[in-house]
Amino acid sequence: MFQDGFPVNLREDLYKVIKQIPTKTYNDVSIGTTEEIIKYYQNGHLIEFPYRMYFDDIPDDNIEELSITQKMILHCIYSRNCDGFVRQKHIELLLNMNYAVWTIPYIIKLCDEYVIEILETIYNK
Repeated sequence: MFQDGFPVNLREDLYKVIKQIPTKTYNDVSIGTTEEIIKYYQNGHLIEFPYRMYFDDIPDDNIEELSITQKMILHCIYSRNCDGFVRQKHIELLLNMNYAVWTIPYIIKLCDEYVIEILETIYNK
């Protein structure tokens, strides 16, 4: 569900991150992600990721155990969360890093959404 959203050379890191994501969903929603897919082309490669995901947020202690690249992957994934507070938290953490170019589709996608606080976070960075 997330493999097409990241460069192939990050697969090992991506799988480590996916293992950290709780299987419990918000309000026990029966799906982990929407069927709607966001598509971007970056450097001639198609990047695809779910419009929304419903998995509970990862505990902060688990984030600290990840490498820098894994943290970027995690923040990108959680930028698609159904909870606006969670999206804002993770995009702010991502923007405070020396983020990689492959994270840009996730940042750009948030710019067309409706949560003013997220837009302010992005535009203030």
